[in-house]
Amino acid sequence: VRLLKLIPIIIPDRLVFTLPLALLAACTLVYSRLSADNEILALKASGIPASTLLIPAYVLAIPLAIFSIALQGWICPEAEFQKRNIKKAVLDTLEEYLLSGQRSLSLGDVRLHWEDFRIVEDKPLSGPPRPRWLLDRVEFEDRRKGILRRIKAAQAEIYRTSAIDEEGDAVTSLVFDLTNVEFLTFDSPGNPQGSHAAFFRDTFLLTSSQVRRPGEMDTPTLRAYLDSQRNDVLAEAVAALRRRLAGLGTKLTSAAARDPESEAREILQAAERFQRRMPRPPAAILQELSSRTRTVGNELKDIRKASLDLYQRDVLSFGFLLIPPVCLTLCISAGRRQPAALGLTLAVFLGLFLIPTLGIRSLAVQTTFPLGPGFAIWLPTLATAAVAAWLFRRHVWK
Repeated sequence: VRLLKLIPIIIPDRLVFTLPLALLAACTLVYSRLSADNEILALKASGIPASTLLIPAYVLAIPLAIFSIALQGWICPEAEFQKRNIKKAVLDTLEEYLLSGQRSLSLGDVRLHWEDFRIVEDKPLSGPPRPRWLLDRVEFEDRRKGILRRIKAAQAEIYRTSAIDEEGDAVTSLVFDLTNVEFLTFDSPGNPQGSHAAFFRDTFLLTSSQVRRPGEMDTPTLRAYLDSQRNDVLAEAVAALRRRLAGLGTKLTSAAARDPESEAREILQAAERFQRRMPRPPAAILQELSSRTRTVGNELKDIRKASLDLYQRDVLSFGFLLIPPVCLTLCISAGRRQPAALGLTLAVFLGLFLIPTLGIRSLAVQTTFPLGPGFAIWLPTLATAAVAAWLFRRHVWK
């Protein structure tokens, strides 16, 4: 039953790439076969334009594009939110497992074994009693990423806690505390032996949250979130840094008729120029300026990431409409060479879907593009569309 509940959470994210790949494969196989058998040549000889072959493909591509908009705009964000909060189910399941009288627990490559278990109730000065679970003679084993880590402790205390994190996010956690830790094996690069207890605690810190991140918001909510972040959070941070730089004698251009992101980039460049001109500023001023610069840079980076999420949803949906003409054109150009047609269409898939979502996305977060991160995401798709239009006019339209 729990596995069936996970299927609606896992599948939507996979459909984002499997649907366009399925449409691309179908169009390539059909058009390459028609071209290899000279059926397209027979159509042209009969006075029927080859572009009519696009009609059945678009009967399938247009509904898929509409479904992709709904999938990425509403279904996938909800699935991502539920996937992140699947730890809440693990948290509740672990409590039930402890109460069932079992003596070991396996979570994938992580295994926990204990010899005795009992419940102790704390009686705080106010509020209801809080139960604590005590595990005696605990052994922890982790084989993730091919690295073996084994830790043994005389006792592990488990308790549930609720708190508000730094982002104002209400979280519920199940915390493990160890006593009398005995180091057995900790074969992990970059982790000294003294950090094994902290590693154990961080591994089993199961947290659930009900506040959505930008990637877990539907499209209208994400647009409203971006507007509020630009106009409120980023604008306030930029104004504070601008006032401080002006007080230090730095000349700044007017911010009139400028969007907050462009102004933030200008302010960051001005702060860098100020630090280069004053190689030895007072420590207090340097610390304050660095803190405010870091705040503006982090806010700008977060907004850019959220903007890329929004642009990516439109780019991947628009890619469905480019697949039929691109496949038809490449298959006519390849003629009887079906492997060549398959190779070319695979390159189209990389240009339309994988490059915008992987390579260009990571580059756009770190680099300032002249026309913004949206231009960076749309660039491979627009380039593919331009080449497809030229080839279509040359090989099909005539």
